[in-house]
Amino acid sequence: SLAPWGVVAGLLAFGLSAPSGSQYAAMLACLLFVTVVSSQVVTNGLRMPYRLYRPLPDQSEAITIPPLGTFRVDRETRDSYLKLIRLADACGIKPGQGFLGLYNIPGVALITQTVTLGMPILQDRPSTEPILDQLTPEVIRSAVVGIDLDSGSYDPSMPKQLAAFPAGYRSCGTVILPFDQQRLDLWVGEGGG
Repeated sequence: SLAPWGVVAGLLAFGLSAPSGSQYAAMLACLLFVTVVSSQVVTNGLRMPYRLYRPLPDQSEAITIPPLGTFRVDRETRDSYLKLIRLADACGIKPGQGFLGLYNIPGVALITQTVTLGMPILQDRPSTEPILDQLTPEVIRSAVVGIDLDSGSYDPSMPKQLAAFPAGYRSCGTVILPFDQQRLDLWVGEGGG
């Protein structure tokens, strides 16, 4: 957010416009800030948005995520969203069912209307294991498990609580997310779905 910089520019302009300061320096500081903000607004509309496949002007397809509302996304993202919903429906995943996203895929829980277990963002095995230690084995075995198959930025190994995985889980299928062609596997535990 540029809001803190707006406050800084305002304070700087106010300080420079005091009787001992130069009004030209205050106007220059404000003009510089307005120029930077304006250029950010214009150029960010042309850049690739976070984790979407196409620039903002191409976000023309409407999808509805019940807890959040309606969004506009690109065609490829909409197709992945619809496939993920079909996989969840085919596997009998129910709203409110527990979800473990391995790793860093909290948006899948929102789309499938499941509830993240422990924390919304499970980042890697070492930080996930203490969180899963707080859950009962029954809760873990009945959870929906989403697995990012393409994360090369961190240790993709399973936490010790899922050492027997995929035993006790049924595969729902794989979705290719358009951003970086990220492959996501969806599984449902034997106690759920």
